[in-house]
Amino acid sequence: FPVSRSVEIPALKLLWPDQMYELQRRLFYRAPVPTQETVPVDIRRIASNENDSEARLYRGHMVDLSFGGLSLMFERGQHPRWDTDEMVDCAFSLDKEGSFSLDTRLRYCEQTSPQHMRVGLQFAGLENSTDGRELLDRLLGLCSRFQQAEQTRLNDGLSPI
Repeated sequence: FPVSRSVEIPALKLLWPDQMYELQRRLFYRAPVPTQETVPVDIRRIASNENDSEARLYRGHMVDLSFGGLSLMFERGQHPRWDTDEMVDCAFSLDKEGSFSLDTRLRYCEQTSPQHMRVGLQFAGLENSTDGRELLDRLLGLCSRFQQAEQTRLNDGLSPI
């Protein structure tokens, strides 16, 4: 790199891209729920003590699923107002895969539009028991089915080479 007419110094030249893309910073890929399916999910905060009166059930619709958790969409005003890291009981059912009942941890609650709120839940403790590992196997199958449906949807508009 020329500093003056008579002095040059070694340097590294770094190129800065014109455009940057956010990468998914997660351990597991999020598979969107296929557009032709609706998966209602019931959630309820797990009581921290016997006097805890917050036992209300909330029903949202699954947006996506990964091996580590899921996200739900709620109508604004119909979503839970819990603190991050609250323990939450989560239950949903699908014809092909049966029913799922999971302990989860609330990770986020964010407004996605004026009418909708999105809630993210992380699965908790499934790897610690035989029943939990079996449930993880079933979740893996469901994630795979969702991913295959998404891949088919993306490829439908492509012509063969």
